[in-house]
Amino acid sequence: MLERESEPADATVPPASTLPAARPLVESARATHRAALARALAAGAPVSNRGVVRVLAREDSDLGIVDPWAPDRYPATAAAGSPEATAAAATPAAELGAYLRAEVIKWLERFAAAPSLEGKGTAFDELLGSGSAGPESTRKRFNNYTTCNDTTIQIFAKAALAVNAKVGYKLPKKPEFKYIGVVHRASDFGAPAIAEKAGAWVAAGGGGAPEKGDLVLFVNAKSGTFPEHIGFFYGTAATKTDPDAAPPPDPEGADVWMTIDGGQGTKGSWDQKLKDVENNPAGYVAGSAAESILKRERWHLKDGRIEGEPNQPGGYKKVLGWVKVDKLIDESRIPAG
Repeated sequence: MLERESEPADATVPPASTLPAARPLVESARATHRAALARALAAGAPVSNRGVVRVLAREDSDLGIVDPWAPDRYPATAAAGSPEATAAAATPAAELGAYLRAEVIKWLERFAAAPSLEGKGTAFDELLGSGSAGPESTRKRFNNYTTCNDTTIQIFAKAALAVNAKVGYKLPKKPEFKYIGVVHRASDFGAPAIAEKAGAWVAAGGGGAPEKGDLVLFVNAKSGTFPEHIGFFYGTAATKTDPDAAPPPDPEGADVWMTIDGGQGTKGSWDQKLKDVENNPAGYVAGSAAESILKRERWHLKDGRIEGEPNQPGGYKKVLGWVKVDKLIDESRIPAG
């Protein structure tokens, strides 16, 4: 059972006297919940955001209690600056989601300007450790290990811890598998399943692009379903900054996706006689790795293929989808006050 600070009984449900001010609006405009809530708030009804969330959860069985104002739950979205948009942005989940994204981006900016090299006292070492406390110890246990997955895990974890500190959430002594406090733990190769349940997963194929700070996952371009690479999305460009870069194989509709990735540089080498051994303490050639975390420019093709990793076979990968990090806040876990 999760241990967290107790919540006053009246923090989850608004007083009965406030319900008449909100319920008629909800019942008369179920298809536009956000507009109804905005009008209730504008009228001065003493209903807290958290209380209204739970009222709606009880009134409409198709709504969960995690941020019902999320744009992807409704066909239409509120215009920027409108009362509806203002009300949605003021929810605790939306505010903390924006804070989580901002904390992720703080780390991305540290790696975007120049490659951060392993063992050189850079942000790479600050994030992943160095020497016996860093990736070298992991390489001695796992054949063909690279730091791409651990990079996203650690950046995400630090951002999530900042969110929990902001709301005063007391983390349990034993870490949970699916949560970091109030944040859904969607930060590694298993991210799609957790993010989908949280309403934060966008499957590729519908067009568009991630936002800065979102997690992007790649699979094998031909038949992949399990992620082969993961990184944070940083932005798009029409072409690469290197004028000598090889052009994309299919230039029509191609653009450049910029990502912040671990697992770059030299991943290290293992004794080839033991290359198929999963846990191989003797196989790693000590000191043979020199990885980095950096901004990568990747050709992104119209059909969803994307430039893969130099450290991985197969050339181009395919975008599986991405995690909208600001949608990973679980409102029901936010401590009262």
